[in-house]
Amino acid sequence: QPDSAEAYEGVLVQIRNAFVTDTMDANGNWEISDGYGYATVLNNYTYTPHIGDFLNVTGIVHTHFGLYKIRPRSIDDIEILGAARLSMVYSTSRTGIDVKFSRAVDPTTASDPTNYQVLPVLNITGAEVDPEDGSLVHLTTDLQTDALLCTLIVDGVEDIGGGTIHDTATFYSGFVPIQMIQTDTVPGDPYYATQWDGRLVTITGIITGESECFYNPAWYWIQQGDGPWSGIMAYHPAHPYTTVRGDSVIIAGEIDWEAVLVKIDSAVVVETGTYTWYIDDGTGRCMVGNTEAYSYVPDSGDIVSVTGVTRFTGGNFNLYPRDDADITVIGVEETPSEKVSFTVSSNPVFRSAKLLLTLPERSYIELSLYNIAGQCIDNIKRGMFGPGTYAITLDTRDIPNGIYFCRLKVGTASFTRKLVVMR
Repeated sequence: QPDSAEAYEGVLVQIRNAFVTDTMDANGNWEISDGYGYATVLNNYTYTPHIGDFLNVTGIVHTHFGLYKIRPRSIDDIEILGAARLSMVYSTSRTGIDVKFSRAVDPTTASDPTNYQVLPVLNITGAEVDPEDGSLVHLTTDLQTDALLCTLIVDGVEDIGGGTIHDTATFYSGFVPIQMIQTDTVPGDPYYATQWDGRLVTITGIITGESECFYNPAWYWIQQGDGPWSGIMAYHPAHPYTTVRGDSVIIAGEIDWEAVLVKIDSAVVVETGTYTWYIDDGTGRCMVGNTEAYSYVPDSGDIVSVTGVTRFTGGNFNLYPRDDADITVIGVEETPSEKVSFTVSSNPVFRSAKLLLTLPERSYIELSLYNIAGQCIDNIKRGMFGPGTYAITLDTRDIPNGIYFCRLKVGTASFTRKLVVMR
């Protein structure tokens, strides 16, 4: 039809005097209505839509995932009518809060700390409008409590149009520990998705993988301490700063991906490929990617130690080495007749486990038991053993129910077997 959406595809249009009827989804879509129908808007730039916002939207009509959408060309294509609103609020330190408005604000009223209130009560000691962004205000406060859900109340700040702003927004004060984000998982989710997904938080940590290491320059990795749940992946397209491994950083953003720096010792290359390859240290296969970052060409049978950051994509957990130093070739897997054999019989274990070990030659061995946190809880056997087969009994009556790992080290090689204790 002449007046159909198809007729306007690629055309610059403006919708005037519209209200926001649905806020932004995960793909950046939000909805407006001018009373004659509804339209989907894509590309929010720095504007955060709120239901009820009154505005004019200019943009180009195009088809995206089967829907006709309006794509504004810049933030200037979104004209807020009426008084400004709070767009976002987030901590920048344990004594700082940034307040972003939907349009520029009056410097006099916006710089008055008495026009802001934080609940639970937090003393605001100062307010300053950013010299380069008139819609951004920096608040200074007394010492904040980490990860506390707070409410900011704005009452008395005026925008540059003279409208008085009365608005509230929630935020998490101070820094939110990465371990808190990652361990608060959705009950029953097989991939341990965090319940913090989509929340705006401020974190601090050390860069473990800089953007230059990866084929997507929008990525880099941050970590707090060591062990499980301690890392997170940052995604910031076209970021203007240089990321340096080892730098301490503060980042505010929405939660999405976990990512810990790990090392897998003495694993065998079991499958090769152009963009991904697989290793196995005896506990299961692990996909390795990011092949553009290193010169090593995987060969089946190689025994390697691989360090890298983790990333979940395509239904798989991937290991991304950052450079040549993250991959060490220890040797080549021995032929089957020369292999060490290590098995656990009667698994799950109720009272005791039988560990069966076959050595092709006289060797020094270390046989240890680890819990799921990676802590050694029992040094089962150590010493020189001659060639032959050995049956070693592990008493589990004093070990709590759970998942454990038996690790056997023979020379430079190591073998790990999972053990499940149930009673």
